[in-house]
Amino acid sequence: MKKISIAIFLSGLLSACTTTAPSDAPVLPIGSSHAKLAGTAWHWSTDQTNAPFIKFLANGHIRGSTGCNTISGVYEETTDIKDGRHVFNLGNLITTEMACATGMATEAAFLQKLTNASSYKMSGDQLKLYNDRGDVVFGLDRQAD
Repeated sequence: MKKISIAIFLSGLLSACTTTAPSDAPVLPIGSSHAKLAGTAWHWSTDQTNAPFIKFLANGHIRGSTGCNTISGVYEETTDIKDGRHVFNLGNLITTEMACATGMATEAAFLQKLTNASSYKMSGDQLKLYNDRGDVVFGLDRQAD
């Protein structure tokens, strides 16, 4: 009976484990080309020294900064277009958790806006993010190389 309990415990423990792909592994969702966002970088204009920014990498990963902490995750862009807005999803967003002397309110606002975004429109050097209702969540400016 004791061996069965240990086997069940170990089985449950192993099934709870997950693995994550290395940060340089390609994440290419089915039906997604990342054609619009791939290779672009955007910053949120603020009056603080370190402006929040986000980079959309060609492999489906995102990297950036909240102005204080670093941010990373994945994105999936679909071919569905609603009223000229391109639909996308952000996932597995993680940030470092350093406390900063300034910019914590900006960080909280930036993260909240990013997580509420579900579609976008790109026009020149402007990227506008929209929520599910089609309301503008916020705008970003193209980041110079």
